[in-house]
Amino acid sequence: MNKSQLRSVLRKTRRAIPLKQRRRAAAGLRRQVMRSRLPLRSQRIGFYVATGEEMDLLPLLNQMLWSGKQCFVPVV
Repeated sequence: MNKSQLRSVLRKTRRAIPLKQRRRAAAGLRRQVMRSRLPLRSQRIGFYVATGEEMDLLPLLNQMLWSGKQCFVPVV
């Protein structure tokens, strides 16, 4: 399987995950990050802005901004 085929398979797999499940996963990830020591040790954190089927990290990004962290999002 080449890279293009792999990306296609992964996209199709992500699209099959219901929105409610993706939201739960994003909330769980946010809880795990906040329980970890990462936010305490880091001043600069990189994020991505999710497309349709990806996990939404905006609530975590907002929480990091409110806690005074510098957050970066790539421009494509």
